[in-house]
Amino acid sequence: MKFLLLVTLTGLLFAGCSQGNTAVIEPTKQLVQIRESDSTIDDASVPGSPPKSDEPMLDSNSDDITDSEHWPDGEERLDVQGAVETTVIPLNLNSPTDSLNFEVTLNTHSVDLSMDLASLATLEADNGLTVSASDWEAPRGGHHVGGVLSFPIGLNGSALLENASRVTLIIRDVDAPMRGFSWIASE
Repeated sequence: MKFLLLVTLTGLLFAGCSQGNTAVIEPTKQLVQIRESDSTIDDASVPGSPPKSDEPMLDSNSDDITDSEHWPDGEERLDVQGAVETTVIPLNLNSPTDSLNFEVTLNTHSVDLSMDLASLATLEADNGLTVSASDWEAPRGGHHVGGVLSFPIGLNGSALLENASRVTLIIRDVDAPMRGFSWIASE
């Protein structure tokens, strides 16, 4: 009797799982069938698709085609040295205001992260300019710390990103002698 009950429950469980999967998979199959049967459909006609690579990008403030350098804001970089995993994401390289800001996350299970990261970080551009961090806005201490590391946008009247194609954030002495995070501007 118990065996029959177990077989019945197992059958119901598999039937429920297969019905749930069918509902999720079926729309995907339908989309693929439409694309295969209609050669006139392209990615540009699908809502949410990025523009084709040969289409010009327009500046949101004008109808002119922009050909200025584009920094990869939002592109995460990861460094795992020693016992600290460090993740850095540029926040405003394309539109700096008073400062260049980076989201920094530090994770560890053995190192105290109560240091002032601003005193340990510099930002270097391949145009020869280097600036020290001006602010580390984050809670102090613990083993999982995240915050915003800020740098001045220039030095002695020269803009850090002017005529630069690469920028590198360097963090020293956080359970490793040096960590480097680089981003390259696209043309």
